[in-house]
Amino acid sequence: MKYLALLLLVPALLAGCATTSDLPPEDQAVMRYDSVSLEGRLALLEVNRAESGDLIRTQVLVQNRSAFALSYQYKFRWYDRNGFEIAPDGEPWQPRRLAGRSEERLQGVAPNPSAVRFEIWVRE
Repeated sequence: MKYLALLLLVPALLAGCATTSDLPPEDQAVMRYDSVSLEGRLALLEVNRAESGDLIRTQVLVQNRSAFALSYQYKFRWYDRNGFEIAPDGEPWQPRRLAGRSEERLQGVAPNPSAVRFEIWVRE
């Protein structure tokens, strides 16, 4: 009987361990809104990450949740292990236009090997 209770308890405990907040900081992605008007209209759906040599490459899937076309700009901001931003002025804002209720993938490459995590920033 004890073993049966243990067998039922273990899967329940493991199921609670799959939240993104449990991931290491370098595996979490954050979208920051520099324009409050974009919150709720532009959403981060998916994050893919790979290494190319000693640099991190990333691809994110964003979605326009509005029924109308959305003009916005984005940039990736990269951070080292200590939380310091790497080359804050190194990457310019990239303009984009996304049709209503559509999705697109954005790509970025770390500026140097010391980058361990990133944020994607968006503004109008």
